[in-house]
Amino acid sequence: MRLAKLKKTPNDVPYFAEHVRRYIQAQYGSDKLYREGLKVYTTLDTSWQVRAQESLRAGLEEDDRRIGYRGPAGRIDLKTEAPDWEELNPPMEKIPLAEYFAPGSRYKAVVKSVSRNLITVEVNGHKGVIEPGGFSWAHKFDVKTDGRYAGPVNDATKLVRPGHVIEVATLERRRAGPLRFALDQTPALQGALVCMDYSTGEIRAMVGGYDFETSSFNRAVQAQRQPGSAFKPIIYAAALDKNFTPASIIIDSPVTFEESGADWKPANYKEEFYGPTTVRTAVTESRNIVTIKVLQKIGLQYAMEYARRLGVRSNLEDNLSIALGSSSVNLLEMTSVYGVLANGGVRNEPYFIRRVEDQSGRIIERTEPVTNRVMPEDTAFLMNNIMQGVVEEGTGQAVRALGVPTAGKTGTTNEFIDAWFIGYTSGVVTGVWVGRDQEGTIGKNETGGHAAAPIWLAYMRGVIKSIQIRPFIPLRNIVFVRINKNTGLLAKPGDPDSFFEAFREGTEPKEYSLSPARSGEARPETPVSPR
Repeated sequence: MRLAKLKKTPNDVPYFAEHVRRYIQAQYGSDKLYREGLKVYTTLDTSWQVRAQESLRAGLEEDDRRIGYRGPAGRIDLKTEAPDWEELNPPMEKIPLAEYFAPGSRYKAVVKSVSRNLITVEVNGHKGVIEPGGFSWAHKFDVKTDGRYAGPVNDATKLVRPGHVIEVATLERRRAGPLRFALDQTPALQGALVCMDYSTGEIRAMVGGYDFETSSFNRAVQAQRQPGSAFKPIIYAAALDKNFTPASIIIDSPVTFEESGADWKPANYKEEFYGPTTVRTAVTESRNIVTIKVLQKIGLQYAMEYARRLGVRSNLEDNLSIALGSSSVNLLEMTSVYGVLANGGVRNEPYFIRRVEDQSGRIIERTEPVTNRVMPEDTAFLMNNIMQGVVEEGTGQAVRALGVPTAGKTGTTNEFIDAWFIGYTSGVVTGVWVGRDQEGTIGKNETGGHAAAPIWLAYMRGVIKSIQIRPFIPLRNIVFVRINKNTGLLAKPGDPDSFFEAFREGTEPKEYSLSPARSGEARPETPVSPR
């Protein structure tokens, strides 16, 4: 199997290669796959794929450490047992010491001695040390405590004892002295990353988990997870295709719905209510109550059909909770939906294979891109403009450091079980998911903005130099009008709470806000009618 531009072997890009292999086997059978010399040309960019793998692994490791140290992997009796290094680590035969212990390499180690400031270990018969900087992160594992505020650990005797088997990562060695390690642990978290060229549908990179050798399950395409607030842009795009605008007002107030014969009282993330709220603020601050009310106004069936048109292929629950992302989807389909927004309302079906040739060079399959307009261009522009606000001042601020025009949305499910960030800039849309395979909590306050967005940022920083940066260009029928951010009404001169909002020409407000804006002043809630 030949991968386009592939200088590495398929084993170096395992999730992508395995996804392609499964397709070829299903389409042509094992004989053709393994015996007839098929040549498969893919959409993969190997440098982007390697960056995706590195970014996801590093991000999951950081997320996992933030939740705390889960403890040693085992223990041996140093008085009666010798470590079985062949079982614990890869053999060192014929590998130079400096290469085997290259910085970043990971091994099992046996603790030989411990003091407050130093852990002495042995790895494959070689002595090494873990200094305070290598174990300071290892606060007690606790999913009920926000790990961002855990103080540094300064006493190694509270972490390990002689005989403990632990994981370590090799650090840069000083000119003189023993090998240096940091205390480490294999993440219990999993994740996935997909990057697509939204102008064509070509998948440039896809990683389905932390480590393919441990688990070949591809969480980018095989896992069905709740997207949480990452689903909200679909609801708001559908609303903008009615007569909603970014300045439309919806009242954020307590509400009770009857779902499946029981009362459902949804709440916002901070369990507060904010009164009159614009659509822009509702998206930027990811307000739950407002989103449910918008869905109720535009109609559940209309919104579900709209989601299908944009590319949601998974089953959607037939109730209002879909506004909050209660229906499980996969990362690839959600990333492709965001690609519609990025591409001005045009959907390009995602694909991995450009063509397949037999051993004589005859083309037996060629992918013809499938392109359809599924959303008005001005709706896409308005959503892009709103979602730039998510990055600039909302829940996605972590990726603002990329320093180029970027739009996106976070997603977090109840109990912090799933964390998402899907964002786009010129030419590419990238989605990241983080969670646990058994759907337990990631950890307290491990939101999409904290757990997933930094992975997105690390990946995009690595590929942005090969992307031609372009701004989101306004359309001819889009006008920008200065409004009051609280009321959605025209702003008077000198209004400190004013900014320029985007509208379809003819939908901008005609009334002025009082100055200064009084509490509760706003236009009535927006009625709904088809465009």
